[in-house]
Amino acid sequence: MIHAYLFAKGCWPENNVKTDKDRVKEHIKRWHPDKFNNKYLPKVIEEDKERVKEGAGAVVRGLNAILTKMNEPQQSGLFG
Repeated sequence: MIHAYLFAKGCWPENNVKTDKDRVKEHIKRWHPDKFNNKYLPKVIEEDKERVKEGAGAVVRGLNAILTKMNEPQQSGLFG
């Protein structure tokens, strides 16, 4: 789901300006636990905070996995 959201064509006005990798890095900064917990978590009602915190953690782990995959050398051809 995260991948589909990030790379949906036509949904981002700066599609022609930012690279896919730049967009992923931008979202990693936004969802980073330090920033998320300080900026957004205080706005969540108390009984939902733990679930929201876990969800945000899952998002940032997914974003990091996408970035890791993007940084892997591309295999070319049948044997690499």
